[in-house]
Amino acid sequence: MTNTSDVQARAFAAPPNEGGAQQAPFSFNPRAALYRAGSVLAPGLTGRIATRMFSRSRTGRPRGDYPVPLGARRFDIDDADVQAGYLWPAEGPTVFLIHGWSADSASMLGFVRPLLKEGFQVATFDAPGHGASRGPTTTMSRFVQAGVQAVRALGNVQFLVGHSLGAIAAAAVAARVREEQGVRIRAIGMVAAPTSLSNVLEIWASAEGQQLPRGTRDLIYAHLHRDNGVPVSHWDIPALSRGAQIPTVVLHDQADPVVPFSCAEHLRAQLGAVLERTAGYGHSRILASAEAKAVIVDFLMTHNAPSQPEEKVETDV
Repeated sequence: MTNTSDVQARAFAAPPNEGGAQQAPFSFNPRAALYRAGSVLAPGLTGRIATRMFSRSRTGRPRGDYPVPLGARRFDIDDADVQAGYLWPAEGPTVFLIHGWSADSASMLGFVRPLLKEGFQVATFDAPGHGASRGPTTTMSRFVQAGVQAVRALGNVQFLVGHSLGAIAAAAVAARVREEQGVRIRAIGMVAAPTSLSNVLEIWASAEGQQLPRGTRDLIYAHLHRDNGVPVSHWDIPALSRGAQIPTVVLHDQADPVVPFSCAEHLRAQLGAVLERTAGYGHSRILASAEAKAVIVDFLMTHNAPSQPEEKVETDV
């Protein structure tokens, strides 16, 4: 299993002075100083470098030794950058697991056995730029498009579970498959979810190790808009979920050092979601906790009742 906590912590590092900690006076930060100097001397180049750093989804080359997970079989996804998906067949509806940024499918495997035990079919994948799939970087648009293609290939996806940025992807996939394929997702589980990509970017840019100038941040927004085809503000869970009325459970650790717990409270308020909290697991270890497995499986089971046919309303002609 890939250890993603350090990578994700760099990507979503908490803002300086969080929790009242006092920053030492006259401290010198080389990276922040370089960004400040670059924003004046070569703003365009600095903006491109910062964008690439933010978009980087892995720290090294893809390994060539990604085995098929135990009990799974591969399924093909119509996406040139995705190696394959992994499917654990069963008779019930399919739960599609979506990993977070800088993670891979292995991070979600803890949910497989308890879901299979309850009769669900389970599937996951390595998104572009992650795990066994191609590329050192990717975009949210590419990430989501690959997820949409996976749902299309599976054909029976009724539930989504996303971790961290994978929760944003889950909201976007749910919206896209309903619009393009007429598929209505019954319920979504969101674990350690940020509210939006804008929120993620501002936290990352404000981290003590970087403290990007406003001009450099604006260039990142512009580059990401160009690369994704939509503005960064598009990747906003409440906005993506508007009107869908999909039952959602939000699971978050109170001491998550990567994505603040306030994000979970915001999602509860905006989505009318069920909020469940843990303590002591942080951002990544929560996925392996017994509490997370129980919360997600119980919530999906609650919403696994057979769909009722829509009533036809007769009108006078």
